Amino acid sequence: MGLDTGVGTLVGAGIGVVLGTLINGILIWIIGKLGLGMKVDGFGSALAAGFFIALGAAIAAILWGLRSWGKRATTATATCSHSTTLRWVTSQQTTC
Repeated sequence: MGLDTGVGTLVGAGIGVVLGTLINGILIWIIGKLGLGMKVDGFGSALAAGFFIALGAAIAAILWGLRSWGKRATTATATCSHSTTLRWVTSQQTTC
């Protein structure tokens, strides 16, 4: 794990939390205003709920990425005898 990968993951998670908070907060607030089965006290409450949803999603994404950290897939290309180009992940076995 290089420093660039870790920083990139954290920056991406931070951007995801900010955007997720805004999008989820706005949607929760709209649903509350429309009376579609959810009561929301105000925009601040909707934004707080959106923040916790986005934070949970970011933590889950980071943990999922750490789970498969050493298993980064690389793509290999082969040309078969019948001029078909195949692409596959190197951990898989593919025959022509």
